[in-house]
Amino acid sequence: MKVAWILRIAQRRVTIGGSRSVVILRVTPDGEETELEKLHLESGGPYLRDVVKGQIAKERRLLILDLSFVPYLDSSGLGEIVSAFVHAGRADGSLVLACLSPRAREVIRLMNLEGVILSFDSVAAAARHYCS
Repeated sequence: MKVAWILRIAQRRVTIGGSRSVVILRVTPDGEETELEKLHLESGGPYLRDVVKGQIAKERRLLILDLSFVPYLDSSGLGEIVSAFVHAGRADGSLVLACLSPRAREVIRLMNLEGVILSFDSVAAAARHYCS
């Protein structure tokens, strides 16, 4: 039996290093947090890249994708992350990953993306990255 996932993105904006602002996008299972955005990974948008485009349009270019609740990444999820990463970069922004599970980290490694898309063990470490 195939399980359909609806993931929600809770957005939180924090200020670091004076005037620099970072948006934390936390991907959570359906029902875990207040719904701000829904990601339908199997049946149409909005997709992660659309959420990133929305943030970029609001001049929010420093993004952290918190994957604490994501046990693994399949090809669809990885494709969404890469697409969002590319879009952020083209708009003079940055997307980094935080809190990857061991399985998700292994997928990133196997696809040779660990040197391309930065990942951090915690959201705090990812935020510190933007301070430097």
